[in-house]
Amino acid sequence: MCKDEPQQIKQQIARKLDKLTVNCSQRQKLFKIGNTLISHRIVGAQEAVFCTTGLHLRGSSPSLVFINTNRPEKRGRLFKSNRELRVMSTGDDDVFNPGPLERYQSRPDGEPYDSMSLAHFSVWYNVADKNYEPLTSCAQPRYDLKNGLGKIYLRRKLACLRLPTITQESHGDTALRPDDNNNHQNLCGQNIEQNIGDIEDALTLDSISRRHFSDSEFEATITSLNDSQRVPYEKVLEYSRAVHDFQMRTRESMPSPFCTFITGGAGTGKSHVISVIKKHLERAYIGAGNACILMAPTGVAAFNIGGLTIHQALSLSVEHGNSTGYRKLGAERLMELRQSWKYVNTIIIDEISMVSYLTMSFIHQRLTEIKGTDDSEVLFGGLNVIAVGHFFQLPPVRDKFVFQDGRGYNPGSTHLWRDEFKLIELTQNMRQ
Repeated sequence: MCKDEPQQIKQQIARKLDKLTVNCSQRQKLFKIGNTLISHRIVGAQEAVFCTTGLHLRGSSPSLVFINTNRPEKRGRLFKSNRELRVMSTGDDDVFNPGPLERYQSRPDGEPYDSMSLAHFSVWYNVADKNYEPLTSCAQPRYDLKNGLGKIYLRRKLACLRLPTITQESHGDTALRPDDNNNHQNLCGQNIEQNIGDIEDALTLDSISRRHFSDSEFEATITSLNDSQRVPYEKVLEYSRAVHDFQMRTRESMPSPFCTFITGGAGTGKSHVISVIKKHLERAYIGAGNACILMAPTGVAAFNIGGLTIHQALSLSVEHGNSTGYRKLGAERLMELRQSWKYVNTIIIDEISMVSYLTMSFIHQRLTEIKGTDDSEVLFGGLNVIAVGHFFQLPPVRDKFVFQDGRGYNPGSTHLWRDEFKLIELTQNMRQ
């Protein structure tokens, strides 16, 4: 429910409409009314807070469906209306309105209705209005129930199921119902047998998507690292151990985040090091969500490492010619990113040669915004940043390298690259 708008706004709307010509369309009139409401309407404190924080201004509780699963002799039913009773023929004893059980018994023939349970039918299907008129194109088609009990359609949102409480104290020996339990087990067993292949495939895909490796597989991966490749891995391993010690209260404070630049010529195994670090972080923080995000400046580079583009991962605006400047997120999008980045403690940026200083400053500002940290004290939202690449490769598009004083750098302030990133060079060529 909404309150009536003040008289001043109604007068302003009337003045705006009076100034319009006779030939104005309804769309133009509606546009004028909308602009008037935006510029003159008084917003309450609650509405202002809801709009600022991205909360929904309206909502509804889920629909409730009650199924009386008591014995037939103990079920209550509703009589038909007086109008319906008057037109009934003499001797007709069908004086009750159909309920969920009667509609379920009159559901259409064929799959998926034949093997559909009463609970599934009740929470997914709703009864159409008696005055419903068929449309030529309907997003929710209606299905006829048997015995003339009306039409049903698929709900947009799942209903909440309510059942009577049946205990042995209130119902005695009838509460157990062994026959009904056997029927339920047979029905569930039939569904499992029919879909056992899909279940096994889903479990296999789930294990692949999580990328959890056995100890022997991971040890073999670590053994494959050479001496120079072990240096960045040991850096990440040391940080993980320090976090574990802090969680176990054997360390007083969290370890400080680090910024590392891994470089090396072609064939030195930079991509292999990225893969090993990613696997280690997945194993070290298993069950706590995604701890590591892989990013790259281009779609091809992101695809090669199984990651996202920088702009996609951080919802940054894409530049088309001139710089758009840094844009803060809206409240709703910010909450979504904070949820998805909740457990992230490390980001890996591949092909760093194509990342300009301006983009690096945008990454810092976005991570600071997501993590809610102080921009002047904690860089990159307190996350570990591992940059990978070689500066003899492609430079940023129409910009300078990240280590230069490019756009976004203020002289006298901290240089995000030169002052923070420590070099680790891979020297051994693995392709020879």
